[in-house]
Amino acid sequence: MYALTCRNAVSRARIPSRCFSTSFIRQQSALPKEAAGPFTSNSKIAPTSKPEDKTLVYLGPFAETIRKYKITASLFTICGMCAVPALLATGQAPVAASVMAGISAVTPTAFIHWLSGNYVSKLIVYDQPRNIRRTKDVKITKDMLMEMETFNAMGKTITGKVMLSQLREAQLKKDTLIGWTEHGSAQRAWKLERAVIEADPYLNAIATRIASQSRHSQLK
Repeated sequence: MYALTCRNAVSRARIPSRCFSTSFIRQQSALPKEAAGPFTSNSKIAPTSKPEDKTLVYLGPFAETIRKYKITASLFTICGMCAVPALLATGQAPVAASVMAGISAVTPTAFIHWLSGNYVSKLIVYDQPRNIRRTKDVKITKDMLMEMETFNAMGKTITGKVMLSQLREAQLKKDTLIGWTEHGSAQRAWKLERAVIEADPYLNAIATRIASQSRHSQLK
């Protein structure tokens, strides 16, 4: 009788630990899958997308800062452009001063957009997550669709899609950035952080293939 009572007590003590382990496993399975880059997670992709179809592999480390700068500068531009007609209509300021006020309101937005234009905030590849490896010997031999997000002058997200085989290297003045452009379309260009690309084997493999495509295009 005493032994039976001890067994019941031990089994009751094990119930909470089993419940805890079960809940812990469920929490682990609910965690989002990590993508290739050190800054990436599939939770950053819109919930309407299918994680098995496309994977976020790159996040621009300064993307959010650039977006905030562009939004702030655009607000000052809007205020300045609204103030110029009011000054001209009321005649409270000389025409030259009103024109200079309008120019000074537009200049910050134009300068920030020129400085950070085509800066990639996200790079998404349409590939199975299981194919994305972070080993040093990774090689990308097949073609795939790539989606890159940038910001316009107002800070709004612009999405551009291009096939990997159509990308070529673009020469940039800054060594800290890597430039990609679509073959035959100089207007479609993108800038990515070199340090992030070179630190990740998968992204580095993409950059290596684009560089190889550029060399082949020059030889033709």
